[in-house]
Amino acid sequence: MTNDNATLAHDTALPVGFTLEAQHARIDWFCKHFEVERPVLEYEDGDMLLSDALMEWIKREGVSIDWIFCGSASCALAVYRQKYRFSPALEEIGTILGQLDNTEKSIVMAGLKLVADGKAKVDDVFPLVSQQIEEYRAER
Repeated sequence: MTNDNATLAHDTALPVGFTLEAQHARIDWFCKHFEVERPVLEYEDGDMLLSDALMEWIKREGVSIDWIFCGSASCALAVYRQKYRFSPALEEIGTILGQLDNTEKSIVMAGLKLVADGKAKVDDVFPLVSQQIEEYRAER
């Protein structure tokens, strides 16, 4: 994905709407900018069909079906927002970590790494993390 450039992604200059030309332009744009193969398209009465092959391509490549067919970005934006929006718990963690200096953050990260690697349990690690931070602060 060498062309995953935010400027290019924003400036699509694509036709909008439900026309076959617009649908083809959106598919071509996506394929070009994300360096993927164009899907096999099927038609009936001059309209692009939502065939099994197209659905598989949409799922595999992570394309918004609303955007392909209608040019609507609202569904893709809603999914993005849901996935990347900080939950209240994550915001609280960010606030707490923001109060630590870099050394203290390193101590916390080392503890989290032990837990993530399966080398220790959270209940065992965080008392030690707290103790190390307290010792570090006493030494300053």
